[in-house]
Amino acid sequence: MRKFTSLSTLSLLGVTLAMASSPRRAPIRTGTYDLRDLQNVTNQTVIQFGLEDVQASVQAELAVHNNQINDMVGNLVQAAPSRIVADASGILLEGEMREVDEYGRVATQKTGAPPQIGIPMRRFQFGVGFTGDFLARATPAQIAVSTYNAEAADRRKTIQLIRNTLFNPTNSTFYDFLRDNMELPVKALYNNDGTAPPLGPNGETWDGTHSHYMGFSAFTAANLNALILNVAEHTNNARIEVYINVAQEEAVRGFSGFTPAVDPNVIVSVNQTVTVQRLDTGRQNNRMIGLFNGAEIWVKSWIFPNYAAAVDTNAAVKPIARREPTGEDAVVGAPGLRMVGTIVTFPLQSEYWGREVGYGVRNRGAAAVAQFNGTPGTYADPTNGGTA
Repeated sequence: MRKFTSLSTLSLLGVTLAMASSPRRAPIRTGTYDLRDLQNVTNQTVIQFGLEDVQASVQAELAVHNNQINDMVGNLVQAAPSRIVADASGILLEGEMREVDEYGRVATQKTGAPPQIGIPMRRFQFGVGFTGDFLARATPAQIAVSTYNAEAADRRKTIQLIRNTLFNPTNSTFYDFLRDNMELPVKALYNNDGTAPPLGPNGETWDGTHSHYMGFSAFTAANLNALILNVAEHTNNARIEVYINVAQEEAVRGFSGFTPAVDPNVIVSVNQTVTVQRLDTGRQNNRMIGLFNGAEIWVKSWIFPNYAAAVDTNAAVKPIARREPTGEDAVVGAPGLRMVGTIVTFPLQSEYWGREVGYGVRNRGAAAVAQFNGTPGTYADPTNGGTA
């Protein structure tokens, strides 16, 4: 008996044979290049690899870097709404409730306005010189290294500016040269300049000699406690973080009342008191190491040795304001680190990396700093007038 195969079966068989006999293709890789990809390209020039791809990778890396900068300073810094802002710590309210009889009508008591504070903005550059001739010879790996170098310089400058803003005890005048040379009154934290803080949450009062720059002869539990209270006393909702240098870590661990954060690999005795948050063993120079008097104690590499800063991270307005080219300042440039060149439509051919930015104290009562190796009652400026 003859067997017949239908056309549909032959068709299906043909497809199967064709699939079996044809070589398999590798899966298509999709996505965009990033700077890590560029680091591996050393056998092609930027022109050969593709200018647009290199430029897109660099721009993507810059976006990530600028977001990381924002995250890095989040507990201390907020964006400035303008170059002139009101002192966010408020003003001393001296009104009085007065007794009257049934026909009495008390006289109006006027409330003044809070002092005005200026936020500076300066221009910073990191030269690279990406000329047309350079790009014709350079590899994508060289562009990646240069980008990382510029980002590292930007991080160092950001830390320096914030540290100097926090630890510099001197008020100053800044002329806004990037715009119109307007005179801006730049303030420090409370610094015995005649400004009286607002009324405390329990009716506490301070006069114009109040200062958040403290001087001690030694790093002791009592002096650390005084630093914490100098910030906490201005609010009833404080969440204090204290930043110390690693040189003070051993001493603070020995203070009575210090509760340590422990290594997650350590089994703790039932008789030992430790924090819920475990010790970050991967970050020796930027980590919370324990609690003292309700404040988190952090080791930070950028804190000066024998100095410390206490910050109210729960303050509605952070102690420091950052001014960037946004809003009315947009005529100056663009926010964040960016490539700057004479050909604005092709930024990869840039002369330098640039950033316009400035930091200034906005909430004078939301932080305090202390020196622990000087003369009691005297604070020595470790920033050399904001230039350290």
